Amino acid sequence: MRNMAQPPVIRVAVVEDDWETRDGLQELINGAQGFRCIGAYRTLEDALERLSERAPDVLLLDVHLPGISGSEGVRLVREEYPHVEVLMLTVYAEEAKIFEAICNGAIGYLLKKTRPARLLDAIRETHACLATLVRASFKMRYRCRR
Repeated sequence: MRNMAQPPVIRVAVVEDDWETRDGLQELINGAQGFRCIGAYRTLEDALERLSERAPDVLLLDVHLPGISGSEGVRLVREEYPHVEVLMLTVYAEEAKIFEAICNGAIGYLLKKTRPARLLDAIRETHACLATLVRASFKMRYRCRR
C-alpha cells in the first residue's frame, strides 16, 4: 500500500465573548478531522496579544465584542497578520456591520445558528482561498476604500 500524505490541518482561532458559544465552537473544531482550534479568546485584545505566538489560518471573529468590536478589529488583524483569513460570526445578518467588516478585510460571515457541517465547510473553503474572489468582487462593486 502506498502511504498517502494527509492534508494539512487547518488551524483555527475563535474570538467570541459568550463562553458557551466559544466552548462549543472549540469543541466542534477540535472534534472534526483536519481541523484544530489553536486558541479561543473572549476579546479581540486577548487574541491580538496571543496571535503572535501562534497565528491561525482562519479566525472566527464575533461581530459584537467588548472593547474593540469584531467589525472594527478585522482591519487590525489583517494589518498585523495578512495571511490570516477572517470569517465573521453574528447572531443576526446586520448589513451595516457585515459591510464594514468585509470592507475592512473579512472574507465573509456566518450566522451563529449555522449548522456545524456548514460552518466546517466554510472554514475549509476560506482556507482554500475560495472566498477571496468573492471579497475582491464585493470590494470592487461597492467601492470599499480599504
